[in-house]
Amino acid sequence: MKKIVTFTIALAPVLLSYKSPIPELDCFSLMIVFLWICHIISGRRLISSEKNYLTPLLVYILLVSPICFLAYTGNPLFPESGVAISRWLKFLVLCTMVSFTLIDDFDLEYGIKVVKWFVFFSTAIVIIQRLAFSFNIVIRNPLSAIAVNEVYALDSYTMELRNGLFRPAALFLEPAHLSQYFVVFIIYSLFSVKRSILNAIIASVGVIATGSGMGLLLVFVLFFLMIVLNIRHNPIGMLSLMLVFVAISIYLFQTQFFQMVIYRVLDGSDTGGNAIEARSGAGYLFFMTESLVERLFGHGYGSVPLNMYLNGTEYSLISIGFIGTILFCIVSARLIFAQSSRWKIIVWLFYFLLLFAAQLFASAMIYFYAFASKSDSDTSQEVFSFGENNSIQSI
Repeated sequence: MKKIVTFTIALAPVLLSYKSPIPELDCFSLMIVFLWICHIISGRRLISSEKNYLTPLLVYILLVSPICFLAYTGNPLFPESGVAISRWLKFLVLCTMVSFTLIDDFDLEYGIKVVKWFVFFSTAIVIIQRLAFSFNIVIRNPLSAIAVNEVYALDSYTMELRNGLFRPAALFLEPAHLSQYFVVFIIYSLFSVKRSILNAIIASVGVIATGSGMGLLLVFVLFFLMIVLNIRHNPIGMLSLMLVFVAISIYLFQTQFFQMVIYRVLDGSDTGGNAIEARSGAGYLFFMTESLVERLFGHGYGSVPLNMYLNGTEYSLISIGFIGTILFCIVSARLIFAQSSRWKIIVWLFYFLLLFAAQLFASAMIYFYAFASKSDSDTSQEVFSFGENNSIQSI
């Protein structure tokens, strides 16, 4: 039971993307409901022994959102009430089942192993896709036809080959989704007690090969941060790593592929705007034009403007308001300070950074919550080893 629960949560961002055999239900939701029922039938406790940090946020969303749905129903800028309510119910049900009950069955050590091997598997697929494309062969995601979002099912080729830049993503729907998933493993690999530079490099190769500009920036920031935090304790090793890091960077940024990636992130004037502008701005401007009550309490979880790209922060502000967003920050801060190990703090610092990704403030946050809420730093020491005698790990 524990391994199945852990496996499901460790692959949550992927399973959430695809339809289950039951209409209107994704694979992850189906698995969580099934595992929760099995947990209850087995006679085990309904309330986990683990501390539930999400309770204040879930209670707020449970009580405030229905009132907001009633107050703003019929607004043509927002989705129909049924759509928003289904998002609200899904978020509450999944987060409640996991954080109140199934978190007891989540095994941190096994979860990290699952993520590790899925990261390696995805990296191999992305590299194969990249190599095949060099021979004018496009290997598409075979699961895109059953994607929950119909856009991916109907227009998968355009999603993979955009603006002349091929952007493979293995079994993820977008390179950005892959990089958000990978970044947790990279952080663990770089900041755990016994780090594995090799594991982080393998995962970073996967992120870079997708052509995700935001993923590329995250990789460079994480490696730079790791070097800065450790240079005092191991100056020779860190300085050597920094020289290698700089040399590789100079080489990569001279390639046409990297120039196209960076152009898309920072400029993109010929392709409809840069990636940073596309991921922030519109939602904040919309939020500031709303009334004081709307800004304070939002429109109800899941009720956000149609046809507008929103990052996680914008989604939070518009749907649950400033009060709900502050409450979410407090919940996250409590999680940070409840953990003693440095790598858990780093995970949550970057969890805030990932709020600028569109998919984060949704059911996918369960993936981050499960890993960050388990206080067991000792297990992380051995899991990241790619080989006990690998000298690169002693850096």
